[in-house]
Amino acid sequence: MKTAFQCIAKLGTQGCGYEHSLESARRALDPQSNINPGFLRDDAFLAIVFITDEDDCSARNPQLFDPTQAALTDPLGPLTSFRCFEFGITCDINDRNKMGPRHNCVPAQDWLWTSRPVTSISSARSRPRAG
Repeated sequence: MKTAFQCIAKLGTQGCGYEHSLESARRALDPQSNINPGFLRDDAFLAIVFITDEDDCSARNPQLFDPTQAALTDPLGPLTSFRCFEFGITCDINDRNKMGPRHNCVPAQDWLWTSRPVTSISSARSRPRAG
């Protein structure tokens, strides 16, 4: 297992700064997509491990990555992965220019997929399998 993981895990921060970990796993396990037929087997356990240095940015709205909005004064702010956090939650203060702690934070529903990937992944093992 250790050798296999070393082969597929690339260390570093050179990839895309907008990780879509949850949505990628959802798509890989979605039987409708037929991407990985036979991957989910009755005689196997499923474990998904994310090792990442970023918040998940499984975007429901691709405009979140709009490169024309890159200034601090633009509605989406600078083109950095902070957008995933800033628009992925809603708190009592939702102004990037106001310093201080945030309270009563909940997942935002308009920019990122917050429950769809988790619900889909969680139910992957309970779906009927072809065979």
